Amino acid sequence: MSNKDGNNHISDVNSSKKEKVYRQLKLEIISHRLKAGQPITEEEIVKKYSISRTPVREIFRRLENEGLVKNIAYKGTYVADLLKEDIEEILDIRYALEGLAAKFAANNVTDKEIEEFVKIEHLLLKAMQDEDSVLSFEADTKLHELILTIAGNHRIHTIINNLLAQIHRIRFISGHMPGRINTTVQEHLNIIAAIKERDSDKAEAMMHTHIENTRKLFSQSSEMDEKFKLKLSFLL
Repeated sequence: MSNKDGNNHISDVNSSKKEKVYRQLKLEIISHRLKAGQPITEEEIVKKYSISRTPVREIFRRLENEGLVKNIAYKGTYVADLLKEDIEEILDIRYALEGLAAKFAANNVTDKEIEEFVKIEHLLLKAMQDEDSVLSFEADTKLHELILTIAGNHRIHTIINNLLAQIHRIRFISGHMPGRINTTVQEHLNIIAAIKERDSDKAEAMMHTHIENTRKLFSQSSEMDEKFKLKLSFLL
């Protein structure tokens, strides 16, 4: 192997490792294993993952661009707070754009794509039967991504993707609230049914209902106070 080939191999390995560490930190923030306000230092990441400081800094910048961490000058990097205002703004965007996406998807869906919705239906029903909130979260994510893809509106897809990490963070919280799994599964089944029927108005309405119900969950519990944190304690 030439030196050039060897250097390329090392670069590929380092890039792969950096991506794995990035994905792991992102998952830990979304799933609230790393909690809002918790400090994350370069030193602990370097030591934990045996990775150098430069890629760690790049990872922190990516997470900051996604709104998952914040860097405070002379203090360090912290997991970003998820404030009531953040949740409201993101749900407003989802209500408008994902409602339209569901409408467009119902107009555009093919028989082949309906088969994909049926597969997601099976996952949702299994999640409800097993009371498996992780499987429900996985099926939820697949459903929303499929709708955005079939909708065929590149700009809607891009805007939602830019907010995806924060959307997942909110979705993870709401999906693990006590008693939420059954209602959220039913809401998703209603969206799927409308799309399968190719009823665009109904699909949009069902998506609006789903997002409004998520909003109500957060308005009924003070999402950032101690009472809310106790509801999430079993995840930590």
